[in-house]
Order: sequence, then C-alpha cells, then structure tokens
Amino acid sequence: MMGEQFTQHPWLWPLAWQSTACLAAGLGVSFLLRRRPARAHQLLLLSLTAAILIPVLSSVVRQNQWGLFEAERTVSVHEAQPFIVQANPAAATATPMSDASVEPTDGGTTLSMTSAPATAGIRWETALPLLWLAASTILLLRLAIRLVLGLCLVRRSDPLQGGQIAEALNAAKAKLGVECDVLVRTSEQARSPVIWCWGRELILLIPDDSANDTQLDWPSIVCHELAHWKRRDHVSGLFAELMTCLLPWQPLSWLARRRLVDLSEEACDDWVIASGQTGTRYARTLLGLTPLGRAALIPAVVTTKKGLAGRIHRIVENQCGNPRIGRRWTLAVAAVTVCLAVGIAFAQKRLAQAAGTVKSVTGHGACVEQLASGAVIRGRVLDPNNKPVTGQNARVTVLPMTSYGVEPNSQGYFEVPWSQQWMKEGQPAYVMARDH
Repeated sequence: MMGEQFTQHPWLWPLAWQSTACLAAGLGVSFLLRRRPARAHQLLLLSLTAAILIPVLSSVVRQNQWGLFEAERTVSVHEAQPFIVQANPAAATATPMSDASVEPTDGGTTLSMTSAPATAGIRWETALPLLWLAASTILLLRLAIRLVLGLCLVRRSDPLQGGQIAEALNAAKAKLGVECDVLVRTSEQARSPVIWCWGRELILLIPDDSANDTQLDWPSIVCHELAHWKRRDHVSGLFAELMTCLLPWQPLSWLARRRLVDLSEEACDDWVIASGQTGTRYARTLLGLTPLGRAALIPAVVTTKKGLAGRIHRIVENQCGNPRIGRRWTLAVAAVTVCLAVGIAFAQKRLAQAAGTVKSVTGHGACVEQLASGAVIRGRVLDPNNKPVTGQNARVTVLPMTSYGVEPNSQGYFEVPWSQQWMKEGQPAYVMARDH
C-alpha cells in the first residue's frame, strides 16, 4: 500500500524522508545544546523550517529539471514500434516496447483504455490524501479556536493601575531593553501570568487572586513574560503549530513542537537569572503557580507541571546559561541551513535529453515518450499535437507489475519504480497510457 502511495504521489517519499531527517537532526542537536537552550531553540526552529523548505525546493528542482546530475542511459535508444490500446475491452492487447509487431490501425481507432474490473475494498491512494486533508483541517480549526479563546480572554480582562506589578514591569523593561508600552490587566479566567502579543498592544495578563500577592516574585515573573516577547516565542510557537497541522502524520513534528516550548521556557528562565533575580525565590514562585497550558499561543510562566522539576533544578543548581544567541551564531547557522537546503534540493538527477527517449504510439496519434532508465521508468505522455498530457486527463500503467495508475505531472512526465528482477527472464514490459 505504501509503495503505491509513493508511486502515485512521487513527491510524498522525498517529503517523508527529508522531513524526518531534518527533524531528527534538529532534535538531536537540541539535546546536545541543552545547556544553551536559546541556541538549541533556534537550531530546532531552523530544522523545522528546513523540514518543509527542502522538499519544496526539491520538488521545484525536479519539476524544472535543474538537477546537478544527469541520469545515465542504461539501454540502447531506438524507435519502438507502436502498441495499440483497443476500444473494445475484450480485444485490448498491448505489444512490448521492444521487438513490437502489430498490424496498422485504420483511421477510426480511438484512444481509450480498458478499465480494470472493480474490486471491493478501500482505494488507499485516494483515501489517505483525504484523511491527511481532514486531519490538517481539524487541527487548523482547533488552532483558530484557541486564538479566538485567547482574544476573548484578553477582551474580558480589566485594567490594573499602579502597585508592585507596575514597579516590577518598569524594572524588567529597563533590564531587558524593552521600549514598547505594556498594559497590565487582570482576569478571573487567567490561571497564571501570561503575555498577549497578538494585538496592537502588548498586554500582561494577571490572575485576579494573585494581583496583590506579595509572596510572589513579581520582578522575576514579569521578566520571564517580557523575555517571551523579546524572543518572539509566540511567533515560533505558532509556526510549530502550523507545521503539525500541515504534517499531522509526522510524529517528529509533534515532538519538535513540544521541545520548542520546553526550550523557550528554559531560555526565558535564563533571562530572569541574567537580569539579576534571585534563583531560589524564583524557583519557589514557579512551584506556587498554576499551569496554564497551550503556551504556543499565549506564553505563560508555567505551562505544565511536566518538566517543571527540571527547570527548578537548573535554577537552583545555577545551571542557567547565557540567554543571548549572538549575531555571528545566527548568521552562521542560517547560512549553513540555506546551503544545506539548496545543496540537497539540487543534488538529484535530471531526466535525460530528448535524444535519449523512446516514443511508443498508443493509438490515434498519441504516444508515450519514455526516457531510458534502469531503476525507474521515466516517461512523458504526449497528445496527438505533441503537447504534454497532465494527470487530470491520463494515467500511466506498466504491466504486468503495476496495476495502479501513475498520474503525469503538469509537464506530462511520470516516474514508475521498476526492476527487471521483478519479471521472468525475457518477459516484456507493457507501458500503457489510459484516460480517466
């Protein structure tokens, strides 16, 4: 079933293995750099970007035949005799591409293809893309609902004037170099201090029951929330959410999303300690806060109890690192990522030139233009006017091994995995073009 999917949709296999390789590399490096969560977060975010960028670039290169390597011709080039697809299913025969010998057809022959007998069961080549689309749609709707709920939470909040939180906010802005205005509001529905970054105004939202709590380390809390905005964690979190919506079948994208949230929390803890706050008091404050969850859209001080013990251990044991990433580091890793993405995209074989093709007539003036290949049958479907036929109008089948159809792309090209070892010695292969 999966083999049919990869052949029916040739872009699916590059997307699967390239996204897996990028995300696995990013997750591995993020654990190696766990003492520098800010840099680990950046590298994992770049790997998440490369997981979708590399397959897209590879597809563009493949479609335009810009690959750096040329496919070798492993068979001799000759003009094959035509094979005919009869209109009558009972009389439909196909002659091999090599050593073909058929009777010439009259002008009344039409290009049509026999339909395979209907079989019971699910057509997975059609069902799986629909399931993918349904899963992505549900996740996108869920994400939109979360954004709307966050907006409603902010709009139902009340302004808070003066007090210890305002003093802590002014001190944290000076230490982090934040120059924009920040509004402080309270809400009964807020379970933990959060920062709302999706509107025209930056809003610090505080729970009603903790606004006057003098036991909390408000300078550290406010510094943590402003660090989220300074690092643009709301943007990176939304990007990770969108990636899981686009690739719901990729388990590493879900792990990367969770890992990004954890690293962003640790990086903001590093900013708190770097701003001069006391680690032990900040750790006690974290233990007393209620987890908010869903931190990808509304960064909070405590998102979940899971992983909180590791954060407190880092703070108490003075293992927090430098929260600053550095311009040179950013430029270096960005340049390496771009070079790898472009290099992998162009490191593929392009189809042979027109001189290395075999044209086989399929009846009524149409023909299949096949390129010589030993491992993959690559070809092109042309109409009577020598124009490419797209997958909307035709399917290509190679018998006797591939009973399913492969849709040509927008230029009429198709690819079918093939090996002579699949067949008996001397057994011919039949390349057939059929309309839907």
